[in-house]
Amino acid sequence: RLNQGEDLESVRADFIRDFESVSVHDIVKAEQGLIDDGLPMQEVQKLCDLHSALFHGKTEAELWAEEEQQAAGNSVPEGHPVDVLRRENKALEKRIDHALAVLKEDNIPALSDDLKTLRRVDVLYSKKESILMPMLLHHGITGPNDVMWGVDDEIKAEVARLAQTINSENFSAEKPAVEAVLNRMKEMIYKEENIFFPLCLEHLTKEEWLDAYRDL
Repeated sequence: RLNQGEDLESVRADFIRDFESVSVHDIVKAEQGLIDDGLPMQEVQKLCDLHSALFHGKTEAELWAEEEQQAAGNSVPEGHPVDVLRRENKALEKRIDHALAVLKEDNIPALSDDLKTLRRVDVLYSKKESILMPMLLHHGITGPNDVMWGVDDEIKAEVARLAQTINSENFSAEKPAVEAVLNRMKEMIYKEENIFFPLCLEHLTKEEWLDAYRDL
């Protein structure tokens, strides 16, 4: 329905009504199924952002239950690769929130500094793409990797463009683009925390995690 152009809010309303909870594994299987059925990768990348919005449409009680379940099933020791990436995501989210705040204040110098710092997200994304994604591929998990990698590339390109070009003259015109890419970065954090990391924890072996630790 989303791919056919139907309004997100109407789909979200039905989603909340019909599903009390949806496993991240079901989302991954559905995404893989779309790809296997021949849906172009570019279209799946568009849906990638939308299905995150559907997750956010859940009730507070549902999200609370999911977080408790994740805390029980996805806990990792300090220094584990997922622990490292989660900590980096927290630092990234703080910088994104700061950028959104100064954007709202029309503080162009501070925003420019934040965008230049946020260009370093390519380092964080490369850890996920070059270390963990190939391991998932080894286990036959292909669709989410391809989709997430494509969105990563779009985010990196847009942040780089804005960091190089934002100024007082084009600020008003570029302001919506800045807000959009910052929110896409927050959505990517959400997808990593709620889909990608749990998927890695389910499939990767102890030996693979040791390899990932060394590579990091």
